[in-house]
Amino acid sequence: MSRRLCNDDKLIINNECVEVDETTESAVTFIEERVYIEVPNQICYGQKPYTMRFTQADLIGSLLPVVHDLFAADGVVNITLVNDNRDQVEPTNVTFVNENLAHVYLDGYTPISNTWIVRAS
Repeated sequence: MSRRLCNDDKLIINNECVEVDETTESAVTFIEERVYIEVPNQICYGQKPYTMRFTQADLIGSLLPVVHDLFAADGVVNITLVNDNRDQVEPTNVTFVNENLAHVYLDGYTPISNTWIVRAS
């Protein structure tokens, strides 16, 4: 992926420079599986969110290790869990081990039935 440079009053959207002003709101664009978070006068490059389906067999007791490889600043990412009924579930705890690994604790939810989804972003 190449990085296109724009003047301070332009942003990269869909691989082209576009005019912006102080009323421009931020936008998120997916290009070549990369995320561009665009705000006036700056561009931040991020990683595509990590999504994994998991079952009881993926757990260590009630712990789900999430190796997201997002190289997160300070190790902190947003963790979202969804059960097999498509309901969002709040973990009992999340420990951010390092920039690429989080431990998600599901005490009280185990054993889980069917397949759940975890998303880190």
